[in-house]
Amino acid sequence: MKTQFDVIVIGSFVMALTTRLPRMPHAGESLVADLLDVGPGGKGSNLAVAVARQGKQVGLVAKLGTDLFSSVAFDLWHKEGIDTAHVVQTQDEQTGVALVYLEPNGQNRIGVYPGANLALAAAEVLAIEPYLSGAKVLALQLEIADSAVLAAMQMAHRHNLTVLLNPAPARSLSDEILRQTDVLTPNENESRLLLGLDVSDTGMGHADIGHAEVGRALLDKGPKIIIITLGEHGSLVVQRDAEPVHVPAYPVQAIDTVGAGDAFSGGLCVALAEGRALREAVRWASVTAALSVTHIGAIPGLPTRDQVDARFRTWHQ
Repeated sequence: MKTQFDVIVIGSFVMALTTRLPRMPHAGESLVADLLDVGPGGKGSNLAVAVARQGKQVGLVAKLGTDLFSSVAFDLWHKEGIDTAHVVQTQDEQTGVALVYLEPNGQNRIGVYPGANLALAAAEVLAIEPYLSGAKVLALQLEIADSAVLAAMQMAHRHNLTVLLNPAPARSLSDEILRQTDVLTPNENESRLLLGLDVSDTGMGHADIGHAEVGRALLDKGPKIIIITLGEHGSLVVQRDAEPVHVPAYPVQAIDTVGAGDAFSGGLCVALAEGRALREAVRWASVTAALSVTHIGAIPGLPTRDQVDARFRTWHQ
């Protein structure tokens, strides 16, 4: 009997090594950290766990090495109830690694070695196609190659799935990929990088006319919906033939913002798979992301369905 999935995630796994520093070091400077955390990460894996913790069946397609870090990935996914039948391994590359530098205010700087993630081939993605019946959403990020991204999108549209793309780490994308995207969820810097704009001219932290103009320009490239995430300032939803809508962030004290974007995308996938209206879906995603930043590490903070539901109902009473 075939497993029926609610959400399909095509993405990445990396082993995350996080240190917290008093501030970001200057060139040539060494600083002493007061925290070290070693744990699973990667945008695809984080998103898949976020969805699974909210009670949805997740089919994951990813590529790992055959090293120690790969066993950490499988242990996590089995614990979270994520189907790994379409996770492949290679001896030619090592499992991806992320080096995370965390500041006391929860902000971070991240360097990623993709490793086996970039070796995920289109044919390996398409192996999950016979299992798409009944699925609602396919989620993607950019820690895998464009060829795998495009193959996944085309596959999803053959089966009428909603395609969500979190364009991170940001890079220039083909018009074909953007046309295949239903929901695009960049942060404010990523939204500008996709248009070739200077990220220093962001109007940082405000859902202002600059963000609306960027959102409309991205719509012109093909996506149906743009959701620009603005951290503690919420998000801006931009659609054709409608005024942009600002959705506030759920208020929490941030400890570690690593993985917040993945949590947002995961919560959004859950809400869209359930057929929630767009604004309600974005609010659900906002609660998911907010709760995720109250712990150190991308995985420990990802909330359960009950936790999100309780905060969501209280927030909107």
